[in-house]
Amino acid sequence: MFLIPFETIFYHIIPTITALFLFLGLAYLIVIKQYKSTYFSYYVCFLICFTIFLLGRPLQFYSGHILAHLILYIRFLILFSIGFPSLLIANKMRCGLTLNRWGYVLPYIMGELERWFL
Repeated sequence: MFLIPFETIFYHIIPTITALFLFLGLAYLIVIKQYKSTYFSYYVCFLICFTIFLLGRPLQFYSGHILAHLILYIRFLILFSIGFPSLLIANKMRCGLTLNRWGYVLPYIMGELERWFL
C-alpha cells in the first residue's frame, strides 16, 4: 500500500485531476457540442481561468519562495480579474438580462480593483 500524506492528496493530486477533468469537459463542449451561443465564450474563459488556478497550486508548492509568491499572485489575478467577471457576465446573459457597455466592462474593473485590496 502506498503511504501518501493527506496533504499531498488534497492539495496536489485532487486539484490536478480536477483540472484535467475540466479540460476534458471543456474539450467535449467545444468539439462535440459546438455551442454557438453568445455567452458560451464567457463560460469557456471562466473554465480556462479556473483550471489555470487549480494547476498553479502544485507549481507554486514546488517553486522557490519568491517564485511561489509570484505564482500565487498570478493565480489569484487570473481567477478574480478575468475568471469570475466572465462567469458573472455569462450568468447575466443566460438569465436574459440585457447588458449595456458598462454591464460588460464594470465586472472586469471591479475584479481588477479587488486585486489591489487583497
